Amino acid sequence: MPFCAKCGNEHTEEDIYCSKCGSSLKERGDAAIEAVDIEYPESENPQLELVILVSGRLELQPGDEKFVEGTITYDIPEWMPLITEGSDGVQIKQDERWLHTHWDNPVNDWSLNLGTARPYSLKVKTGVTRGRISLGGLPLTDLRIRAGVGDCTVSFDEPNTESMKQLRIESGVGQTEATGLLNANAGEIRVGGGVGQIKLGFTGKSPEKDTHVRIDAGVGGFELDIDRDVPAIIRVNGLAGVDLRGEVRARSRSFGKGIYETESYSGEGPTLDIHVVMGLGGLTIRTV
Repeated sequence: MPFCAKCGNEHTEEDIYCSKCGSSLKERGDAAIEAVDIEYPESENPQLELVILVSGRLELQPGDEKFVEGTITYDIPEWMPLITEGSDGVQIKQDERWLHTHWDNPVNDWSLNLGTARPYSLKVKTGVTRGRISLGGLPLTDLRIRAGVGDCTVSFDEPNTESMKQLRIESGVGQTEATGLLNANAGEIRVGGGVGQIKLGFTGKSPEKDTHVRIDAGVGGFELDIDRDVPAIIRVNGLAGVDLRGEVRARSRSFGKGIYETESYSGEGPTLDIHVVMGLGGLTIRTV
């Protein structure tokens, strides 16, 4: 049976730290760089799934003809990414068994360029991660982002060339910000909040159809920034305080619920219809 080099205590192969002295039992390796260069799958609407449950940083941005390309840099051998390619999609993930195999300031940096040549759906699941996800101009038909612990920024700087069925963002603990959401061209947007701050920016291309938004807030602060020219109605349920700024008016208010609308709202034409269910915290609605 192996033993700790520092105190001599016996341990198993699966142990990460010595139960007696607390020393790390794993060797820290040199940083390895995994090149990612993947062509589009055969499917007409494939799926790309990225799973990063260990500590790290994620940067996604628009690429070119390749389905996904870039680099993954890591210095814990067990964190080597596992890539699965099939006719209907691609999955890139790190083994969940080594979720807690890390020390101070581990290196786990994902920098990937995503394809723009053909439509596809995208799923991103992160653990203790800082994410910068730039999706402007990507031809996405469905998007799901599940952020665990950390800060996550999602942006749509340019309009989606495809019609997105659903955009879903689930936030765990930390700060989450999504901007240019109208550029996503989504018929339905669903956002779930855990503990922390969430800021949503409904700006970008004026909607050509009704956009339905469902927000289930947790504990913390919520901010909604809405383009002043977009007709929007916001229905709020919950005991949280609601702060109105800019060109937003209250249609009705009562204990535990309220209905608010932008001054450009008339009930006609494409409308941004938002339903918010609040937990503990505050909600700010403003026009920009």
